[in-house]
Amino acid sequence: MKKLSLLLAILTPILLVGQEVEKERSKFSIGLNISPNYSYRTLSYDEEGREIVEFREEYEDPGFGFNTGVAVQYVMNERVELALNAQVSRQTHIFKDLLVTDVIGSQVGRLNWYYSYYYLEVPARVNYHFLKGDFFGYVTAGASVNFLLKDEIRTEINFDNGESDERTTETSIQNFKETTIGLIGGFGFGYHLNEKWDARMEPVFRYSLTPLAEAPIDQFNYSIGYQIGVNMRL
Repeated sequence: MKKLSLLLAILTPILLVGQEVEKERSKFSIGLNISPNYSYRTLSYDEEGREIVEFREEYEDPGFGFNTGVAVQYVMNERVELALNAQVSRQTHIFKDLLVTDVIGSQVGRLNWYYSYYYLEVPARVNYHFLKGDFFGYVTAGASVNFLLKDEIRTEINFDNGESDERTTETSIQNFKETTIGLIGGFGFGYHLNEKWDARMEPVFRYSLTPLAEAPIDQFNYSIGYQIGVNMRL
């Protein structure tokens, strides 16, 4: 009995310290992330815009963009995590291989137009963890407020005589929506590297609920990306 009492006297402070450390463990973490994105758009139009839309559907192609930024996570319980991000993104669409002619209509070359839109995005998401442990998995969903930073068009012309020309200007699009709202959804997998750090991979889909600009043809941008990042628990 004396030995048991002595053992309890030794273990009790250790157990209390362990419980105190666990209790004081922060629920907040911060991280960095980056994602290459496949970006495109959907169009909404009336009958008057059909001819323009048909041209765009024939010659316009998706482009590759990106997003990168910082994230803050808060663990609500063992399954639910809240995430708030601030990131810069670029969405790109391409008109490829358009014919360039001279004043009499003869072909003199081909051109490509790269339309790019830069945003500051502030997404808020809920992550629900369906797989726990050192290797974990979750589904994610939320909404994003996006602020337009700038737009540009890069023009590449390849002339039949071997010469080329490239220039970058603002797009000719008028009445941009300075602020747009979008939805975000996807899933993620991660690995706890240690008590402080974890690495994550997230295939994520983004879709704008707000059109790009006030125009006869409404354009709604979307992207599919593969986001990777690291988080540090505070």
